[in-house]
Amino acid sequence: LEQIRSIRLSSSSRKAPEIADGDDTVVTLNGDVITGFVESMGDSLLIETDAGMLDLAWNLVREVHLANPLEQSVDPLAWLTDGTILGFRAGSIDSSSLFTSTLAIGDQSSPGEPARGPLISIPAIVVRAISFDPTRLVPLSAISPTSIETIGDRRWAPPVRFGDSSIAQLGAASIVISGPVRVEWPMPDDATRLAGVAMLPEDSMLWGDYELVIAVRTTGGEVRELHREQLNSQQMMTPFNVRLNESDTPTSTILVTLESGNYGPIQDEVVLKRAIFLLEP
Repeated sequence: LEQIRSIRLSSSSRKAPEIADGDDTVVTLNGDVITGFVESMGDSLLIETDAGMLDLAWNLVREVHLANPLEQSVDPLAWLTDGTILGFRAGSIDSSSLFTSTLAIGDQSSPGEPARGPLISIPAIVVRAISFDPTRLVPLSAISPTSIETIGDRRWAPPVRFGDSSIAQLGAASIVISGPVRVEWPMPDDATRLAGVAMLPEDSMLWGDYELVIAVRTTGGEVRELHREQLNSQQMMTPFNVRLNESDTPTSTILVTLESGNYGPIQDEVVLKRAIFLLEP
């Protein structure tokens, strides 16, 4: 249990509950929130509460959140279509399109020995993403912007909106930016690339028209453009994979700018999908 942070057994349109610090939390299918200490998870779930021990059948449980500290995984991770995130130590896809992996449970094996842990096999088609070295990936959504600056005639800008990183592939939640605006993020140490996909939302197709600019600001104040693309109803998506100058210091920043196009600041909104920094090994 010490290696588990949370379990989500079913999705729901209900608002996510507030999780109390220091307590384990169980959310039932009808939305009840139970706090206490999870004793065991086997044929059923046992949780000790102030009112006594509760024995819950799994078909009544929606989510389990354990009060274990969130740690950076050093094992490879796989994201599945049902929202499951698997930690594994060895994996392969065979000729029958099965993904077979040794789960990252229990002690690590010694160097040169076969990986230890339970073996599972699942259809490869349910695997949405794999990170073989999570320590080298930093999602842009995991970093708070340092500034949001309006440009042009706009007097204010809505805050940047982030999706749910707990279920996002590679932990990279979607980022929604409304323009015209310039948003600045600090760049992680040893970052070598920033990659992702920028999309014009469908509800912005009618009037949305802007130029997306990705740039880097050095400690000397120089702004160097890395990527520029116009997004509108004719061009609704652009992938980006920019190399960050190796001479940039760790305190350099990334700037994402939306510059209004033909129709002015109307429906100028971008969704950044899977925006991730790659770090030096």
